[in-house]
Formats: sequence, C-alpha cells, structure tokens
Amino acid sequence: MNELEDKRDEIQVLNFVIREIGYIPLEVQEFIADKTGLFLVTIQNAIDFFPRYKSTIDSTVEIKVCNGIGCSGRGGLLVLEEIKEVLAIEVEETTKDGKSRLTAQRCFGQCANGPNVNIGGEFYNNFTTEKLEKLIKTNVK
Repeated sequence: MNELEDKRDEIQVLNFVIREIGYIPLEVQEFIADKTGLFLVTIQNAIDFFPRYKSTIDSTVEIKVCNGIGCSGRGGLLVLEEIKEVLAIEVEETTKDGKSRLTAQRCFGQCANGPNVNIGGEFYNNFTTEKLEKLIKTNVK
C-alpha cells in the first residue's frame, strides 16, 4: 500500500515529512503546496493546529504571532512590532544565535481571546507588550 495514497491530503503528506526529516521547514511547505495544488496557508494551518508538527528544528523556539483581523484590531500588530524590535529580526527570520524564529499567521482560531501568540508551542491569549519582556527572557534568551 502506498503510504501517500492521497497526495492532496495534507495530513498524510505532513505525517510523511515528519517521519522522514522530523520537521517541516517553510521550503518544504512551499514544495508541498506547489506539488499538491493546496494553498500554502492550508498547510500552515494544519502545522499550527497539530502540536506534533514543527516547522523548525526543535532547538529553535518558534514565536508565532497572529496577524488576522481580530487579533490585529486588538493590538496584535503592536505586539508583532515589539517582538521584532526585541529580537532584532523581521518576520520569517531567525535570530543570529539560531535560538528563535519569528513568524506571523492569519489565525489561531481563538479570535475572541486575541491578540494571540504562540511561543515554543505554548499559546498565550490576550497578549500585551507588557507580557512580552518576561516571556522572551524566560523562553527565548
């Protein structure tokens, strides 16, 4: 039986990639989207929804900030800008020491509790710039 029976089933494809290389970097996400005809955001939403999927090597702490309409209107863009300043990187970049990677995504599905941030797989709702410094020091640096 072909283990990738349905190549348009992003879960089957992502499970295959996790088994083979242990994480799903952006380049692989883009490749999957191109080869399957799925939207990149569909693949990224699946990666963000299921904790077993990682888009970075485990030693890198991924910081994901929601930039969807709900979170943006509740201060999410301010949080994103503050994180960029604190880490001295832009979105889709990794810090010079390789410890942190910053990404933005459209939605975590928790709009009523925004702005939402995910640091190293742990969700933070109603995130503010005041909470940022403590969390960055604890989880990242």
